Amino acid sequence: MPTLQATFYGHTYDNPFMNASGVHCMTTTELDALADSAAGSFVTKSATAESREGNPEPRYVNVDLGSINSMGLPNLGLDYYLDYAIKRQASHPDQPFVMSVASYQGFDEYVANMRKIQESDYTGLVELNLSCPNVPGKPQMAYDFEDTDRLLTEIFAFYTKPFGVKLPPYFDIMHFDKLRPSSTNLTSNLSTVSILSAMACILMKRLIQWSLNLRVALVVSVANMLNRRLLPMSAL
Repeated sequence: MPTLQATFYGHTYDNPFMNASGVHCMTTTELDALADSAAGSFVTKSATAESREGNPEPRYVNVDLGSINSMGLPNLGLDYYLDYAIKRQASHPDQPFVMSVASYQGFDEYVANMRKIQESDYTGLVELNLSCPNVPGKPQMAYDFEDTDRLLTEIFAFYTKPFGVKLPPYFDIMHFDKLRPSSTNLTSNLSTVSILSAMACILMKRLIQWSLNLRVALVVSVANMLNRRLLPMSAL
């Protein structure tokens, strides 16, 4: 019988679908609702060191074929999500999820956030979000390939738990060429690579499947480029 089951890092999921860290994963109530849904797993809101209000409202609107948002990285702070992650890991050991981590202040905050997780009791997957496009005045880290290389090198020097990176859309082959030398010697530490997780927020129905296929193709391309089979967990 056909099945959508997927196995990843020693766990079997009913299906490979989960939310992208975004507009409905900020509170523990929302996260518990995602955990109880038909999704295979869930991703927490990307956490910064301190809580953030995000962009002024209105910043989210439902439309006929989806939604449009510019949230601005609102979240309740790393301690809030780390506490939730540790407690849920203990109470639901067979239901793994992904904790997403971001930065508002840049390089040093990324490192400090990952160091705090390393020193905590949380042992599950972490998504290092290097791609948050909706914070005014804050460029996406992953478009700066030298800084990305420097950041991952520093994190890999102390971080021993599984984690992956969330990257922005790369539309030019030159971007992949620049990404390759900064990542080739680091792939033994990476667990996942996620690309284009927010590209299909609002598209005509006939383009939605095309965009998802493109996303999967690009993830596979990056995995091949890095000479490592990285199994993506879908973030739709």
